[in-house]
Amino acid sequence: MSLLSDELRHLLSRRGGKGRGGGVRHIEAGKEAAMEAEMQASRERAVVPLESRVQQFMEMLTEKEVFVLS
Repeated sequence: MSLLSDELRHLLSRRGGKGRGGGVRHIEAGKEAAMEAEMQASRERAVVPLESRVQQFMEMLTEKEVFVLS
């Protein structure tokens, strides 16, 4: 498990049941979705080499017409 996953889990657990009564289930669902997305991203980072991820990122920037030096 990555450090980012641990930090995300810690922050989300601190927010847990605070807030309005009706929003607790919504927070739990959102927390679960965020944790699952981070776990999936962590697994992908472990499998896909850094060079490939950087190349994909650069291609995405080009597609979105984002200028890195602007």
